[in-house]
Amino acid sequence: MATQLIPVFHGTINNEPSLLCNARDLHAFLGVGKVFAAWMVNRIEEYQFIENQDYIITFSKTGKRQNVRCKDYHLTLDTAKELAMVERNEKGREVRRYFIECEKQLLKTASAITVATPAVTPQEIDAYNVDALAKHFRVLLDTWREQIYPALRQLESPLAGRLSDRFTDGAVFLLYIEKSIHSRLQSGQKPRLQ
Repeated sequence: MATQLIPVFHGTINNEPSLLCNARDLHAFLGVGKVFAAWMVNRIEEYQFIENQDYIITFSKTGKRQNVRCKDYHLTLDTAKELAMVERNEKGREVRRYFIECEKQLLKTASAITVATPAVTPQEIDAYNVDALAKHFRVLLDTWREQIYPALRQLESPLAGRLSDRFTDGAVFLLYIEKSIHSRLQSGQKPRLQ
């Protein structure tokens, strides 16, 4: 890609990363005879482009004192290519090929950047399993404290005191195990199974 015909930038549409261009830049490059706002509204209606799918609207402040709001349309490259094609002129064909090349360059760059996920270590698996055990034990402990222990106390059962000691000891012991297992995780490791 020798020259940049129209600035292309990374953005987000519908929570998805996307390459975008400003419709004003496209309009200027194509040399459309209509006023930008009328051209854009007409094209959206005619080709049924959908906001937050084919384009997003942004507002910027312009003018000497930044007191004028300017409505901009950031287009996906697919939308920009379609708009370029429907102009049926050499500039439209040129910019369409340019956008295709931008997409190719992005794919080439993306395929060159491969992030290898390191294999799961036994420490990560142990940490995951201890976390799962601790989560279930906390549910049991909460049930014990809120329902079972009060019911046993009301019945004046000797089990209330003995089981209370076991639950308290178990909670403390599990906390020590959690801290110990997590302290063995290396930088970048986290509790996980895969």
